[in-house]
Amino acid sequence: MTWEQLGAIGELVSGVAVLATLIYLAMQIRQAKNLMLSNTHQARTDRNISLTQFFANDDQALKQYIGEITTENMNDMEKQRAIFIFSMSMRHFEDMHYQHQLGVVDDETWDANKAGVRRFVSTDTGGELWASSKHMFRAGFVKVVDELRGT
Repeated sequence: MTWEQLGAIGELVSGVAVLATLIYLAMQIRQAKNLMLSNTHQARTDRNISLTQFFANDDQALKQYIGEITTENMNDMEKQRAIFIFSMSMRHFEDMHYQHQLGVVDDETWDANKAGVRRFVSTDTGGELWASSKHMFRAGFVKVVDELRGT
């Protein structure tokens, strides 16, 4: 066997090794992406559970969410608390909107959560709180919420 033939075999072996490395890296990237998506989904689920528990355990928050009470019936402390509750909930939805824009949240999940946003801002109290606080949110999210409200 000549040096040229050995060189050709060496090039072939190194080409196969490079191909195997690229395949391995592609698999690693896919696994890392799936892990990131899974972790993001778990964090959203945990946050949803926390919000659900919060509303389930707080009568005033629940009444505010379903539109049973309005800010007209609240004292100053209750109004401030309503603002905090509203802001906490809307930040959750804003984050989900941002993750949807990045492609981390799929369309089906985002569409399902838009129903929660619509319900929250469609009550008299929600509409009032949205109107007074929407300047604190990202412009793209404000546009989506305003469209959901029909404004």
